[in-house]
Amino acid sequence: QFEISPRWAAGFQAIDVSRTRDPFAEIDHSGLANDPIAKISARGAVATIAYTDKSLRIQANAISTVTHTNATSAEHIRKFGKAKGGWFDANYRTGRSTHSGGLYYFEPGLAWGTSTLIGNVYGAHYRLSTLSQRWRWTVNFDAFRSVNKGGSSGTIGNLDIQRKLDFQTTAGINGAVRSANGHTSIQLLGYIDKANRIGTFRADASLSREAGSRLIRAGFNQNWTLPARLPSGSRLSTQVFYEKQQQSEETICIPACSIKGKSGSFGAALTAGLMPISGFSLDATLAYQSNASSKSPHIYGPHDAFTGESTKQSRAFNASIVGNLRLSSQWSLTASYTDSTSNSYSSYGFSNSTPPLFGLTQMRRNSFHLRAGYLTLRYALSAGRPQAIAGQRQYPVGGAGNVEGRIFFDSNNNRLREASEAGVPGIVVILDGAHATRTDTAGYYRFDSVSDGPHRITLNSDALPLPWSIRKDDGAYNGTPYTAIINVGVRATATLDVPAIKEP
Repeated sequence: QFEISPRWAAGFQAIDVSRTRDPFAEIDHSGLANDPIAKISARGAVATIAYTDKSLRIQANAISTVTHTNATSAEHIRKFGKAKGGWFDANYRTGRSTHSGGLYYFEPGLAWGTSTLIGNVYGAHYRLSTLSQRWRWTVNFDAFRSVNKGGSSGTIGNLDIQRKLDFQTTAGINGAVRSANGHTSIQLLGYIDKANRIGTFRADASLSREAGSRLIRAGFNQNWTLPARLPSGSRLSTQVFYEKQQQSEETICIPACSIKGKSGSFGAALTAGLMPISGFSLDATLAYQSNASSKSPHIYGPHDAFTGESTKQSRAFNASIVGNLRLSSQWSLTASYTDSTSNSYSSYGFSNSTPPLFGLTQMRRNSFHLRAGYLTLRYALSAGRPQAIAGQRQYPVGGAGNVEGRIFFDSNNNRLREASEAGVPGIVVILDGAHATRTDTAGYYRFDSVSDGPHRITLNSDALPLPWSIRKDDGAYNGTPYTAIINVGVRATATLDVPAIKEP
């Protein structure tokens, strides 16, 4: 990778694999005596060029690969030979809206070494995201087609709307339409989140429809606010849901027949936990679920129809409690108990038929009951470094240091943290793409035992309230997460404070 100018960058990557076992052919190897062990050889190259300014980012990519094998049995698993592809992406931000989209084209048989890449498809995608203090709108659209007409083709549309009704209440709706290979499916989801004196809850309802099937679901989750007199760490949550599904399909048989089915289920659960004393915790779960379903095959013949029906009803209950006691830094004791019960009742046969001599019904009942208890005494002994070195290591490794900092609301826009400026809680800070932590209520984060040398810090600022945003030091924003490079010294603490800027 290299920088052509402050706004232009380019990159190139190549791979060459010679006579390596083909993992796909190994799985499906026919074992014929005259069929040699599948070996694959592949060459490929990718070229990229990108342009970036304060509000726009454009990137174009091209890929070319050549693969071949010495085994004929592998030809039906993947396509070999030459293949090309390319994709173009753009991201543009204006005000509170971000537009992103692109075009792509991938021929069949694309591979990177022994790994198969997406292929046999071309299409376009577009995304619009708009944020304000009360509204969030997101629109997605994808259209794809098969290059050789032998794969899937279709379109996908998605709309997500969220409205903040007040400081405690948020409502939203999500809808998706998918059409592929002549089949269309629709999904709708509505929800409301509310915080009040008894806690926080979410109520949601959804509808899903596709060819021959319909599913309706409603749910309610409540996280309860418990009295302050209870021990620290006390928690209680409840969940309730109901769903109903209907299905129908035509099957290939002589004479003609069809199958219709429906089912409904209800469930409820309660989870609770507390820490009555230091070093001791208790967690308990109660769950109940019932389900009823039926299938009705209709066989059309010379005497009108034979109607068969099978039904099933089931109920399940589960209760568990787990206690954990930390005796010392090396010793711990865990006790758990589980009680699980389930019952099912089913019947099947020709409950309604013409002529009536075929009337026949059979019934079956099953039950299951399990009680189990566990007691575990654990001793753990460790020596050496108390924790592994974090971050991507630079060789030779000379030692380790620490990384810390604060994410803060820069109210006067001078990019300096002052005593009167509050911290931003809940921001995810990522070290070298592998280690993550979240800022506390004061906006503080810390990584301990980080290998010495340069490291990349990335921020996920989804929890940042509007109209605040986090940008690079030069003020550029291209829709990508904030990234900074920080150098860590041996037995030293490197500090990185990041300001959140209020949008005009």
